[in-house]
Amino acid sequence: MRKAIIAAAIVALLFISYAAAGYWLAPRFVRDTLVEQAARLGFELRLGLVRTDPFALSMVLENVAVLASDGRELAAAYRAGADLAWASLWRGAWIVEQASFEKPSVEITLGPKGESNWRLPGKRAAEGGRAALIVENLTVNEGAVHFVDHSREEPVELNLEALHFGRA
Repeated sequence: MRKAIIAAAIVALLFISYAAAGYWLAPRFVRDTLVEQAARLGFELRLGLVRTDPFALSMVLENVAVLASDGRELAAAYRAGADLAWASLWRGAWIVEQASFEKPSVEITLGPKGESNWRLPGKRAAEGGRAALIVENLTVNEGAVHFVDHSREEPVELNLEALHFGRA
């Protein structure tokens, strides 16, 4: 009987530790990791509230903004969320079962020589390389893309808006 009580206490302690780490420590870890990754790519990432749910393997980011090195806003969203598949824990890629963006806006600009405001440093992945991120379902609500192409003799400007985009 005593061994059962000790085993139950250990299981309860592990459960409480996992929940505490997932709800209190994980948001800080997610924020720091995303901001660091953006900085490594030459962008500044600003985040409002970051929430995680360790049991659903999900996260929600609010008031998201990606800025260029000169401070121009390249992308923003009122809310972004992701639900990871449990298989992400043992596979070599992050598998996002559901990603969603609420009121996102993205600005894409091509300069006279084809350069982009989204230019990323480094080399492209080798052919045959595996994806590090797989998104199975993406939902965009009230999204907008502003595209300007100055690489042509006559500049091209497109504004795209979507009330809802996603798999039904």
